[in-house]
Amino acid sequence: MSDESIKVSALFYFLITLDDKIATEAAAKTLKLFNQKFNPPTPKQIKFIPRESLSPSEEMKALIQLCLQEWRQIKTHFQKERIQIINTKSLHWPEHIDLSPWKEFQKQAPEQELIAVTWVHVLGVSESLLASALNQSEGTIRYRVGNGLSLLGQLNRPNISSLQFS
Repeated sequence: MSDESIKVSALFYFLITLDDKIATEAAAKTLKLFNQKFNPPTPKQIKFIPRESLSPSEEMKALIQLCLQEWRQIKTHFQKERIQIINTKSLHWPEHIDLSPWKEFQKQAPEQELIAVTWVHVLGVSESLLASALNQSEGTIRYRVGNGLSLLGQLNRPNISSLQFS
């Protein structure tokens, strides 16, 4: 897995949990899972794909699938209602960035919309690649991203009615 993919996975986990300790641990576990799947330690494993044979889009697709697999395990212990932005300085972002709207978005958005907006609009993954990784149609991804961005926009401008834009 490339260094960029490791950073992307850590950022994904941070944006989903807003806890950089969880994000760092989950990214490390995802890296381990990726290496086990695509570079097994023993030749006894029958089904594996050597890393060199993965295209960048195949690597990203595998990364998305592994991140979501790990997220399913993390979320059983995760409570949206108690979200606090926790930064132990493992991950760094500029101090002037206000994560309050994202925190509210994370609390209110349905999980599928949060995931779609995170991958497509924050991490820059194409809708078609995310659709392929999730085994869904591009239209479904586009719908979830649109709904998620609408909610995020409302949270970012709380005094403006959504009816004004109709």
